[in-house]
Amino acid sequence: MKKILTIVLTMLFIVSLLIIQQLQAQAPSKMSYQAVVRDASGTLVIDQEIGMRISILEGSSSGTAVYVETHNPTSNSNGLISIEIGDGSVVSGTFSDIDWSTEAFFIQTEIDPLGGSSYTITGTSQLMSVPYALYAEKAGNTFSGDYNDLSNIPTGSDFDGDFANLTNIPTGISDGDDDTQLTEAEVDDYVANNGYLTAEVDGSITNEIELPEQSGNAGLVLTTDGTNPAWSAVSYNDLTDVPSSSFDGEFSSLANVPAGLDDGDDDTQLSEAEVDTYVANNGYLTAEVDGSITNEIQDLQLTGHDLSITNNGSATTIDLSGYLDNTDTQLNESQVDTYVANNGYLTAEVDGSITNEIELPAQAGQAGKVLSTNGSSPEWITTSAGFDGEFSNLSNIPTGLSDGDDNTQLNETQVDAFVANNGYLTAEVDGSITNEIQDLQLSGNNLSITNNGSATTIDLSGYLDNTDTQLNETQVDAYVANNGYLTAEVDGSITNEIELPAQSGHSGKYLTTNGSSVSWDTPSSSPSVRTMSANTTLTTSDEIVIINGAFIATLPASPTDGQKLTVVSNNENAGVNRNGKPLYIANGLFDSSTTLTFLDTNSNLYTFVYSSTIGAWLSTY
Repeated sequence: MKKILTIVLTMLFIVSLLIIQQLQAQAPSKMSYQAVVRDASGTLVIDQEIGMRISILEGSSSGTAVYVETHNPTSNSNGLISIEIGDGSVVSGTFSDIDWSTEAFFIQTEIDPLGGSSYTITGTSQLMSVPYALYAEKAGNTFSGDYNDLSNIPTGSDFDGDFANLTNIPTGISDGDDDTQLTEAEVDDYVANNGYLTAEVDGSITNEIELPEQSGNAGLVLTTDGTNPAWSAVSYNDLTDVPSSSFDGEFSSLANVPAGLDDGDDDTQLSEAEVDTYVANNGYLTAEVDGSITNEIQDLQLTGHDLSITNNGSATTIDLSGYLDNTDTQLNESQVDTYVANNGYLTAEVDGSITNEIELPAQAGQAGKVLSTNGSSPEWITTSAGFDGEFSNLSNIPTGLSDGDDNTQLNETQVDAFVANNGYLTAEVDGSITNEIQDLQLSGNNLSITNNGSATTIDLSGYLDNTDTQLNETQVDAYVANNGYLTAEVDGSITNEIELPAQSGHSGKYLTTNGSSVSWDTPSSSPSVRTMSANTTLTTSDEIVIINGAFIATLPASPTDGQKLTVVSNNENAGVNRNGKPLYIANGLFDSSTTLTFLDTNSNLYTFVYSSTIGAWLSTY
């Protein structure tokens, strides 16, 4: 039987690309590539020459091959092969001519386990990061390194973390304050109270600003020497504190957040002291005027069929017996059995299965996708993730701001103005607190309310219901026929809908397909991000770890197969402790010491993936 060779795509595609040793040096047109090779039974292919063909595809996984080369590496005792893409036997294209900035690129790997050219396609994967050194070489690596020597400097650099420079901020907080609009009366009050001008005091609208001559000064800005204004040129290069880092998308990383929002809480609740002040200033009641706290509280009560209201010694009693509906429209068991028998309804699963009725879309070519719906039919889709820069898609937004609204608390003056403008009562108009108590009264079928000389009378006779709404068998048959309801299998088969895999032990998983059969899979999620400011042992969860200082991140002692950790630091003395596990990095086994520092590779990022098959961490940087 022919063996199908597989490449473990923990494949350590090392796009970190060989380090540029000098700023003006020629970037090497190569990319390091490693893979672990196994046969169909999962056994490592060791100490054996392997035939490989590498193709760089442009635009998509089935795009045009802009570069093709072949290699014949020999696997080591761990089944690991290492090559440098760009250094093989060229079949077509020129590796140094690839313009990495124009398109997405994919790498296609084909192998022959016997070292020849009878290749088996084992996979195509996207290059998820631009090969920066090659991209820089393509652009010409002659930059002096001085920020001021840049040409075409944009009017705004990478986001500086300042709240005021965010884009797409919801309208309610775009100015750092979502206080509601003032009414005209409030504006008039503020103008009058503060002595703002509503007309020119001296009658002139032109004698406030004396500008210097503008002709010939286009594009300049107005400055002063301390005595007189003048037009002056301002250069971008004169700016100080030009930001050097980009915004990470976290609300907690924003700078200059307005004071009303900086605690991530828009709770406008008044304190007890504030409430007491408002109550005292407005004459609100703090005790019962008549000394009773129960004589305004009423409720409905039903005795037999008699309805009345509580806390009213002269309450009217309404007899509801006339509204009883004693019509029995329930089918008896014999009638239900007759309907079932006459219409051929099923009383049991014909094939004994209650889960095989779902019609799946075609599975061929849909490997790795999940089942979704477009609103009318199911379809296979590819899940996606990533921050799009929109405020509404920020993660970890404080609860008080998640709706984009931080409505501010009214001050006492505004409350008083609203009460006065709307005629709200602050005391009983007629001095009585009991003349608003009313009661229901029913005369025949006419319902009204007491203590209201112009009360509306409602005729309840239309609510009497003595109608028998039960459908007869003929009506049920007509509904079935008119609506095209099925009374039998359309294609005569009761087993061709779906056979679900066993569900026991798969709670919370989703249904997916490998192209020929379905299975339960666990939804994937984006790794969490955390910053460590002390020596820390990492957990068995996928995550991105930022080391803030010269600290050591220790890999977990019992990692899970496929676990992925990304460790970042800008401190060359920060490091990663292997915790006793072998570590393969770049072209071989890293065993020079227990701790790998960022100085070892002059890198500021490592990615670690654990393989339980070889019992080791595989790393790129």
